[in-house]
Amino acid sequence: MKGQYRIMEPKVLKIYLGELFKQCFYVANAIDILNQSIHRMSPDISKEFSASEKSYWTNEVFRSAHSFMAHLSNVARLLCPAGAFRREGEPEADFAARSNRVSDRARALSAAVGLTIEESRLGDVMIRDHEEHFDEFLDEWVAAADIDNCIDNKFGKAGDPTGSARFNILRQFDGETNKFYYRGEVFDFQELAQLVEGLIPKVKRALDAEE
Repeated sequence: MKGQYRIMEPKVLKIYLGELFKQCFYVANAIDILNQSIHRMSPDISKEFSASEKSYWTNEVFRSAHSFMAHLSNVARLLCPAGAFRREGEPEADFAARSNRVSDRARALSAAVGLTIEESRLGDVMIRDHEEHFDEFLDEWVAAADIDNCIDNKFGKAGDPTGSARFNILRQFDGETNKFYYRGEVFDFQELAQLVEGLIPKVKRALDAEE
């Protein structure tokens, strides 16, 4: 009957594994496009660019970086959810049932793919929150940043900024270190991509086992 399935049932688990596989694939696809864009922005190639071409490939770097973050956030929410939040006016019993579904799903998926402690780092709360609460984080950043000295859409070496220097970076990608500086945070794309790449075959095996 509708609504009576549990995540541990094979046909239901298969749906979640399929979605997890798609989101991991989209992460890998975003990295491929990002790598192509970084290559196009290398000095030997970009020196021949017109202003519009340079602008296009710079935007491609950040478009693919945001695509990476969005799909990585979905992977994190499927495997390592923050937990359900009670909706206004929601009965206690309904909230409890929904919370249980979230935790049941996360446990079942993690067990099915054999999630390691290292891979659980994909659940970094900052990755989830920057995407899930995009507008709120932007509001907070605008209120606290030095707008007159902020950096946005900069492709190039970042060094290792700290404190206010890092906080004032709205968006910068360092193609040498593959680090994404975003609203005061820094995300190591190389490390995160490797975690997802290692997860893909495990998800595929779990999915094949449900056939």
